[in-house]
Amino acid sequence: MRSIPPILYLWLKVLKKGKNLRQNLIEWMFQLRFFAGKGWIEVYQDTQTTLSSEKHNYIGNIKPQQKVIYFTFREFHFLDWFVPIHLALNDSFPGKYAVFYIDFGSTLRNVGNRSAYREFHLNILKRLQNSGIARSSHFSDREISYYKAFPSPDLIVTTETIRKEAFIARQRVYLPHYCVLKAKDTLPEKIKYNHVFLPSRPPFSYPEIEDTRIADINFHKVGYPKLNLKTTAIKLCFDHEQKLVIYAPSLDPKLILPSLKEGIFDIFKRMTDINFVIKLHPTLSSKMQNVRRLIKRQVSKTENIIIDSQTSIQEIGDCASVLLTDFGSVGAEFRLRFSKRVVYLKVPKSYEGGGDLLFRDRFADEISDIDALEASLRSALDKGDLAEKEIAEMNKQVLYQAANGDQHAAEAIDKILTES
Repeated sequence: MRSIPPILYLWLKVLKKGKNLRQNLIEWMFQLRFFAGKGWIEVYQDTQTTLSSEKHNYIGNIKPQQKVIYFTFREFHFLDWFVPIHLALNDSFPGKYAVFYIDFGSTLRNVGNRSAYREFHLNILKRLQNSGIARSSHFSDREISYYKAFPSPDLIVTTETIRKEAFIARQRVYLPHYCVLKAKDTLPEKIKYNHVFLPSRPPFSYPEIEDTRIADINFHKVGYPKLNLKTTAIKLCFDHEQKLVIYAPSLDPKLILPSLKEGIFDIFKRMTDINFVIKLHPTLSSKMQNVRRLIKRQVSKTENIIIDSQTSIQEIGDCASVLLTDFGSVGAEFRLRFSKRVVYLKVPKSYEGGGDLLFRDRFADEISDIDALEASLRSALDKGDLAEKEIAEMNKQVLYQAANGDQHAAEAIDKILTES
């Protein structure tokens, strides 16, 4: 029985590829027949006239003295990193900067220029509007040509490699999308940047910052702006007031499939006095979708377990008491942001060596294997939230500018553009 999940996972991958192929063919034929071959992004541009008018006005209202900033991204959840900086720029330097969110969702395998872009687009608008940011500041890279005199960027901020991005800008900022690094994380080599916004202190940060050979890159110790994200969209996952545990696995199949075989969800089902949210990483890759389907099979019709891959952790973190994870940045983010307990599942030694598991070794409330997991979770739940002394010591050891990374990032951008 223990060999079934990996075999089923591979079979689901095969089925998914076949389904995607059929769906793409049907969509292509539909677009060719009814939209003269236009993609969905172009169709939205032609049909969403009110939004298009708002965007024309947004561009037209840019003043000559304003500097233009692009936030570029593929996955929509990266807005959680950008929005706090945008709001801090507005507060500290009102009217000085015009900000644009440029998505490259059309380059994603499961989004593209197909019908899936509609949900992707709506998720972007929802995240912006929940933070009080005008939806007219968002553009797909494929719709820019529809707008005359679209402003060129003075500075670009990105969190990821976007091969298709070819904008020209003198100043480029790499904003890491993790507050502590995994062992394999290094400064990206496939994108252009001359500034890096550092979130964490050594030894949780890049070892390369000690390398004098990268003198052409400017490092700014701004902290982790995502921790300052404010949202009004707090999501209550359950109606009854049982304690909530968020399970946020890394989605590395080499880790999650063994956990499934060892019965992690059987433990959740047995703990009927506790609610669980399985918070999957919001990637749109086929790997995530196959893992999601495999998990759904195991937890269907279970009242105390919910699967969620789209909600921001900021929207449910306040409702949770404990986070359960394996490796990566999410454990540190949760503990730093919400001052609540984190339980780590044991991982093979091959995953050791990064700032994420160094954080675990210093600050984890429990490190558990599957057999002892129920006891570990209950122990963490009994401890309650972190004490002020624990919070202060953790922040001091891990982060630059723990309290206001958004403000320091905004000031760094202003300094870069003022001095350039």
